[in-house]
Amino acid sequence: MKKTNLQPLGKNLIIQQCEAETKTASGLIVGSPDKPNEGTVIAVGEEIKTIKEGDKVMFSTYGGQELKYNKETFLMLKEHDILAIIKQ
Repeated sequence: MKKTNLQPLGKNLIIQQCEAETKTASGLIVGSPDKPNEGTVIAVGEEIKTIKEGDKVMFSTYGGQELKYNKETFLMLKEHDILAIIKQ
């Protein structure tokens, strides 16, 4: 899990998106993979109680705002954009 100096405010979260799959189970290479809608929570706003750093989550496909900071790309989401926590 990557760390960042960014601290989201309120009910916002910072997510590191999972990499899109470029190969199928049989080894075929996919030309244009869909944008993945799951990732790892990097930082959590102070008003969020149910989601914590390190959680793997699924979120709305079109939710969030892309952030670029220190040559890294993150996704800022609101708590209501999170659809599920993926239990490991």
